[in-house]
Amino acid sequence: MGRERSRSGKAEPPFWLGSAEQVIEASVTAQRSIRQALDQAIAEVLSLNDNRVTHRRRTVRRLIDLSHPLEHGQLNFPSDPKISVVVHNTIQSIGYNITEISMSTHQGTHLDAPYHFFDDGKTLEQIPLERFYGAATLVDLAPGGSLPPKTPLTLKMFEPYSDLLRTGAKVIYRTGWDRMFGHPEFFSEFPTLTLDAARYLASRGIGLLGMDTPTPSVDWMECHHILLAKGVEIVIVEALANLDQLPRHFTFAGFPLKITGRDGSPIRAVAILDEDVD
Repeated sequence: MGRERSRSGKAEPPFWLGSAEQVIEASVTAQRSIRQALDQAIAEVLSLNDNRVTHRRRTVRRLIDLSHPLEHGQLNFPSDPKISVVVHNTIQSIGYNITEISMSTHQGTHLDAPYHFFDDGKTLEQIPLERFYGAATLVDLAPGGSLPPKTPLTLKMFEPYSDLLRTGAKVIYRTGWDRMFGHPEFFSEFPTLTLDAARYLASRGIGLLGMDTPTPSVDWMECHHILLAKGVEIVIVEALANLDQLPRHFTFAGFPLKITGRDGSPIRAVAILDEDVD
């Protein structure tokens, strides 16, 4: 390739034969072009990697049932009404199936409102729905197993979790006692919250306390008075199941029936997990 010629017809000398200023200017221009090309190439590689990560990983929502089933004749506390689930009419008799249910407001997996132990306490419909749903924490008191019958659940067992026991927190503790559901011992031999532990939990200002036992304590009246007292008013969720399937943090949902003016309700308790998968 021949050298370019000037208007006079004479060939222009190559830039490296020009003045020092010309050489420096040409070098800077060349470096700038190379840098721009490298920046563009790096950006394209990073964009490609981001696309690959986005493609490979996604969030999947998983639900875990934390409720025991309700069945005709199921065991409950001796002083509670017995559960009855009977056929009222059938397709053959009237053209559709319909069932009659009679049971306690505290049958199976359920929650307690303050009115359960205080005549001037809040009833179900007076409790904000937000109290039954939201971020929750599992306190596993029997990791990988279950506690022996009648184990006292002491203040010292909850103190290591003090940073999780914040105002308004939803806390669910696991003892492994749900394995005994359906047996008489479920209502008589369960691990029991000490009154000192109940006072400690009440003092932390938590909003919801759930458990896999049928009630928090064998000292049932004193314990409920501590947890449901005016100014404390913890939502108590009893007889949960499958807590061994939960991580430390999850979303809890357990809405009661809107029974006007009453003290408690069976619930369908569910844990909601958002998990990243490939």
